[in-house]
Amino acid sequence: MRKTGRTAVKKKDLLISALIILATALFLWNFLLVRVNGESMAPTLSDGQIVLASTHVTELRKDDIVVFQQEGQRCVKRIVAASGDSVLLKDGVIYVNETFLPHYEYQGEEKAYTLKDGEFFVLGDNTGNSLDSRTYGPIKQEQIQFKYLLALF
Repeated sequence: MRKTGRTAVKKKDLLISALIILATALFLWNFLLVRVNGESMAPTLSDGQIVLASTHVTELRKDDIVVFQQEGQRCVKRIVAASGDSVLLKDGVIYVNETFLPHYEYQGEEKAYTLKDGEFFVLGDNTGNSLDSRTYGPIKQEQIQFKYLLALF
């Protein structure tokens, strides 16, 4: 007796299961779902929102949103300056390479930075409610864990 039909179905089910496991493993290797904690990136990202982030953080550029560790906390911020850029915090405003950043503000003593290789200056989009490089200075590339790709819900 031949059980060709039943064997073919079992092989097909096994193949589909293996493909689902492989696809899940590849997804988890390359991406992560991250929950935004706080309002520092509002209105771009909201508290509790789930975002898809890439685990591959090569080729970081200005305006990228990144997830990094700062003092044991996972933070989500926007890169506004990268290696070689100069940042000046003065008179309530922020300049990058002598260009005024209109959507960001600064309250405090004057500070100036020239970013070294592998350093980034990050800010929350909601500058009135964000703890970021204005307080703790530039971050290093080694601190960056993920790069934001898109908001899911």
